[in-house]
Amino acid sequence: MKADVFDARALREAFGAFPTAVTVITASDPAGRPVGFTANSFTSGSLDPPLLL
Repeated sequence: MKADVFDARALREAFGAFPTAVTVITASDPAGRPVGFTANSFTSGSLDPPLLL
């Protein structure tokens, strides 16, 4: 495949075929309330140009 020619839809489907591990990061704020967020370990950075994170 040439670097300047690719099928964005096929790339999106390929990225979507991989299972993704998700982790939940939690902590307490200064007032003692729980806070948190989820972090993804595998994702596409961009379809144009094609980048993987």
